[in-house]
Amino acid sequence: MRKTKLLTWIVVVLILSPIFVVLPASETSATSNTVRMEVPSQQEIVPSDSQLISPVRHRGRGAYQGLFTTTAQHGKNMIVKVQNKGKDTVYMTIKRNDSEFVSDIAIRGGSQRVQHFEEQVAIGIRGDWKIYVYSRIGAALDLRIEANQY
Repeated sequence: MRKTKLLTWIVVVLILSPIFVVLPASETSATSNTVRMEVPSQQEIVPSDSQLISPVRHRGRGAYQGLFTTTAQHGKNMIVKVQNKGKDTVYMTIKRNDSEFVSDIAIRGGSQRVQHFEEQVAIGIRGDWKIYVYSRIGAALDLRIEANQY
């Protein structure tokens, strides 16, 4: 009786454990159907399950580079917000797993760019992401950057 209860408990734990999750074929494939959309500047970032980049202020002549990883269990959506508080135009590139999703998007001085990504097929958005923001003329940067997944 005691062994049966123990075995039952172990089986239940293994079944419920995230280590043994069986993913659908679309989740395990190398390609996914993640789409990107620009969100109008007046909209704010939606509260999230996961703060990927806590609001950070970046100042100086050097480019900003942010690296983070998304996992499926934190949701199907991700938002990246870059606010250019400087007076000169800056450019933003966003990569996922070394593939460019957003390439050299101009953000004028005094404006912001909100980029929304949504995974449409898999159970959640995942990957290794890189956000790179720079000036083409070597101008001093004054940026506020954050990213969330929900």
